[in-house]
Amino acid sequence: DSEDSALISNIVIVKRKEFDTGIDYQIQQSPQKSECNTSEIDVHKQQGKQKSSTPHNNSIFYWLSPCKDLLGIFDFKLLGDWLIRLLLASTAFGTLLQYIGAYIPTLAVQKGVDKPSAAMLLTVCGGVNLFSSLLQGIFIDCRLITASKFIAICQITVGTMCHLIHFFTSFQTLLLLSVIHGMFGGARMSLMPVVAMDFVGVKNLSKALGFNAMVATLSLSLHHPFLGYLLEVTNSFDIPFHYVGFALYVSSGLMLMEKCGRTLNNKQQNR
Repeated sequence: DSEDSALISNIVIVKRKEFDTGIDYQIQQSPQKSECNTSEIDVHKQQGKQKSSTPHNNSIFYWLSPCKDLLGIFDFKLLGDWLIRLLLASTAFGTLLQYIGAYIPTLAVQKGVDKPSAAMLLTVCGGVNLFSSLLQGIFIDCRLITASKFIAICQITVGTMCHLIHFFTSFQTLLLLSVIHGMFGGARMSLMPVVAMDFVGVKNLSKALGFNAMVATLSLSLHHPFLGYLLEVTNSFDIPFHYVGFALYVSSGLMLMEKCGRTLNNKQQNR
């Protein structure tokens, strides 16, 4: 009992010295055994390491540093290029193409089509889009036409179908709309990296796609309540589809101005 109490007192003394002086002590058991089967305590003194604590910065620049890092992702100097301006302006209108596929089932139910058949229209649209995307890639690889012109043609085709929405009143006509949208509606999303590479080059491709995704998200978030308001006021999909069709025409016109954008870039570089 006396040996155990001495052992405990030594440990307490070591801990107090460690707390008071800031010096780290290491307690090791001696491998030698005494007759009483007790271990000896060997206390080795080591120099403690003081942890350096970074001072807390309360300045406004310290709290705004994450925002600065976030803004560093976007290279705003790229916006001085006329081609990227045309691309982003075209995306602001062309991204409304995604609403057509989302509205087809609801439009079919409003026209008197039963819900299983309305769901089938969306399935047909997705299946046609899957195969058409492969064919579009092969067609663009043949270099018969540029990707920007091909997207413009596809958007004009879908936009024309939007303006004919008044005549799609049966399952058969809505099936035609689903097939055409599936065939041409996915061209913009699948070929957008190719267009961005043609406009700004491989070096600025990732930056251009980042700006393009940001503009597309903002446009969709702003147009969604607006199109919903038009639908509630008119109680019909005709006006929203006409609006989407007009937006696709504008987007196609901007996409076809690639030559003008390159001319403006050349004039800007020659100044």
